[in-house]
Amino acid sequence: MKCLKALFLVLLSLFPVITLNAAPAQPVAVVVSAAASLTDLMNEAKIAFEAEHSGVRIDLNFAATGVLQTQIEQGAPVAVFAGASSDNLAALNKKGLLDEKLMKVLCGNTLTLLLRPGLTLPGAGSFAQVTDPLLKRIAVGDPQYVPAGKYAITLLTKLNLAESVRPKLVYASNVREALTWVGLGEVDAAIVYNTDAITAKGLQVQATTKPDELKIEYGIAVTKIGSQIPGSYQFVAFLTGDQGRKLLKKYGFLTD
Repeated sequence: MKCLKALFLVLLSLFPVITLNAAPAQPVAVVVSAAASLTDLMNEAKIAFEAEHSGVRIDLNFAATGVLQTQIEQGAPVAVFAGASSDNLAALNKKGLLDEKLMKVLCGNTLTLLLRPGLTLPGAGSFAQVTDPLLKRIAVGDPQYVPAGKYAITLLTKLNLAESVRPKLVYASNVREALTWVGLGEVDAAIVYNTDAITAKGLQVQATTKPDELKIEYGIAVTKIGSQIPGSYQFVAFLTGDQGRKLLKKYGFLTD
């Protein structure tokens, strides 16, 4: 028996020693649902944040704010929600779906009336020109889901133009779709955020609201799901800190 044991040990020594290397740790995934109007900003913020936080991966999901709210209500695994209206965050918080200790105002914005390529209107630029006969189709976000659409209707109502202009309105699923339609000439004009308008080429800016003329407030929060993921808080802190504010200003958002 001792001879067999010795022989076994000799044979075992002939085989190469295999070292099992532990698989590298995977970065923590943080799902961020953001309003479509934040697309360019968030794409750059993701790159900058991940460069500083190798252990966190930001997965971005863009849609109309109202659609994103519904997804969260239906159980989507969203860690951070950045919406174009603080009302949507308040509704989610009321249902106990957000970490109310970290609900913040992210930024502000303004609205712009854009005209399709090649179209000009007589006279000085004004939102009152939405009644001009040359404007037969005006794109706005669907006010049921898209804050930009709600803001547009609010503005038109303040100007006593909502009822007269309503037959001209064409509802887009998000503000970026409205921007695309006017850029392609599928509509004569669109009411979009100024941050979207400044990305457009070949389109005439007819009018832009002043910050004190219409309050547009974006909000950001960590969800109850996100509260279990440390990277969620880090990303919100990044966006609301100095680096985030610089990026917001770069893309035309209001931070003061």
